[in-house]
Amino acid sequence: ETLPIYLEQLRAGVAPAWQRKYLDIPLSVAVDAISWHGLARAPQEIMSNITLPTVPSVREVINGTMIDVLYYRSPVYGQQLIDVVAKLLNEKVALYKKEFPHFSGQVSLYCHSLGSVIMFDLLQNQHPT
Repeated sequence: ETLPIYLEQLRAGVAPAWQRKYLDIPLSVAVDAISWHGLARAPQEIMSNITLPTVPSVREVINGTMIDVLYYRSPVYGQQLIDVVAKLLNEKVALYKKEFPHFSGQVSLYCHSLGSVIMFDLLQNQHPT
């Protein structure tokens, strides 16, 4: 999986930028991730049964990108995916607060691609507690 690689690259890029910009502010930035992408995947045997065998490179691109969007937009799986992402985020924040009990700061979210759409939908439809 490439998520750990991307996470390390993001951490390596964020730290120097924050240090340069906020030299006089005692600031700590923690960068972490949740992995939801595997949940939005139909099993490979299903995909090979429902896609045409011609033009394998195009088929791979479509199966690797467009299927995620269709999966998310389906009435059956879309809400399940939002629920799982919300659960994973809440667990991640709770774990961070347990590790750092005096944390009273804000949580910022950085999302990419379909993750941005999922997060937008999640935040737009949240209910105050």
